[in-house]
Amino acid sequence: EWRKQVKYFYYQVQMVQPAWPGRLGPMVKQLKKLEDALGKDHDLDVLEKTLMEQPERYGGRRAVKRVAACLERQCGKSRAQSETLGQQLFAEKPDRFLAKLSKRWKTWRSVSR
Repeated sequence: EWRKQVKYFYYQVQMVQPAWPGRLGPMVKQLKKLEDALGKDHDLDVLEKTLMEQPERYGGRRAVKRVAACLERQCGKSRAQSETLGQQLFAEKPDRFLAKLSKRWKTWRSVSR
């Protein structure tokens, strides 16, 4: 669910980026990194579940267990990266961020008219 919400937020921030490029430009880049890390974690999780459902199709239980162990390590790395990026991106309280963005948006709209 976090992956989906980050993706939605990524698109929303891109749309209002012209109103506050100095702040939102770097945020868009960080959101893309977070989206990629969460997507990788999701993909690895789906792959592991697929392998575990029918191990005989993929070399047997022993082979699948080894691959699953590798996938788990990769998931751990992706999750750690996601957590770090998320903490950086969402350190500011939402109400405060929205108040600043709203002010920038109003100023930008009045100037651009």
